[in-house]
Amino acid sequence: ALPMRAVLGSFSWIVGTVAGCYVMHESLQDPEVRFPQISELAVGPAAAKMLYRVGFASAAMLLAAVVQMHSELALPQLPGGQNGDDGESFTFYGFIAALGVGLQGVALLEPDLSLQTLAHLGGALAFFYGAC
Repeated sequence: ALPMRAVLGSFSWIVGTVAGCYVMHESLQDPEVRFPQISELAVGPAAAKMLYRVGFASAAMLLAAVVQMHSELALPQLPGGQNGDDGESFTFYGFIAALGVGLQGVALLEPDLSLQTLAHLGGALAFFYGAC
């Protein structure tokens, strides 16, 4: 029951973060754009940036915690177990995805090419690499 609550709590957290960012971004949104990019949601007032940073950094920690919990509770029950190739791959790639989400949350996308923008894009690549 606890692992399921952790997964649902993590999912609810990220959905709540994105929803809050969308609400704060409404006044800046181009009328012809129905859904802005998620990274664009950090543009605007300081409160929007803080919500984006705190929400995505927290989501990264929650994702890492769920990956660790899965590694310790579920993988030992599966063929190959925790130390098998599949178990180690799951844990490694799960942590890479969590690192990517965290990096995207801390390093915001900026309009100009900067180190922060490159770090944000690196986080996106890490997330997609870990998630695939």
